Amino acid sequence: MGQRPEAGLRAATNAIRTPFGQLPTNGDIILAVNGTLVGSMTELVSYLAVNTLPGDEIVLDVLRGNEALQVRVRLSARPS
Repeated sequence: MGQRPEAGLRAATNAIRTPFGQLPTNGDIILAVNGTLVGSMTELVSYLAVNTLPGDEIVLDVLRGNEALQVRVRLSARPS
């Protein structure tokens, strides 16, 4: 993936509450979605709006620390 972290989209640096407790939402840098590089939230949202539907599974290329990972995510509908 060779992408510099500055070129990716950094995830939030806090935690969210879920029925299963607090989940951290920090650290990962999203580099690409389904192989398409994204450098901003606008690019990510635009890609998802044009190329995906709720229920689709996507693959995110992320940088977690110094480790490049691929993360599979099942999409749901955006809240109204």
